[in-house]
Amino acid sequence: LATFFAEFGISAIDTVIDSTFPLYIPDQYQDRLPDFPKDLSRDEKYFKTGAGIICMFTDKFYMGLNYNYLKILRDDNLSCIDDNHIVNADMWYLINKHVGLNLGGTFFQSQLNGIVPSLYNKYTKTTFDHNYGTVHFAVTFLFGGDLD
Repeated sequence: LATFFAEFGISAIDTVIDSTFPLYIPDQYQDRLPDFPKDLSRDEKYFKTGAGIICMFTDKFYMGLNYNYLKILRDDNLSCIDDNHIVNADMWYLINKHVGLNLGGTFFQSQLNGIVPSLYNKYTKTTFDHNYGTVHFAVTFLFGGDLD
């Protein structure tokens, strides 16, 4: 089974950075502190496309592979890293009609860029040039039906 998709969306980010520095800094140095709070709210548009395939090797063992390309359309002052390549792989094994196992992982070329929009702002925009990945394992129990 193969799938292809395209998606367009808008993320509304409502973020404010604040500080408690004034509580701990002596009065004579208060004028050296940055002005807080700072409003980092914005809207950003994104376009995502991808493809995936699921292969059934036996009636109990499946594997899946997905690739997504994510392009983020931001204001010029935030366009330092504006895309992400994401690969996801999963394996499923059905133990019986009610229990299944899942093992998989996800690779992000540019950390969580575009995945968690509020993490990307003018202070962090140059730190998203690192690979990032996750691994997961799950046991699925199905009640009131069966997995096959």
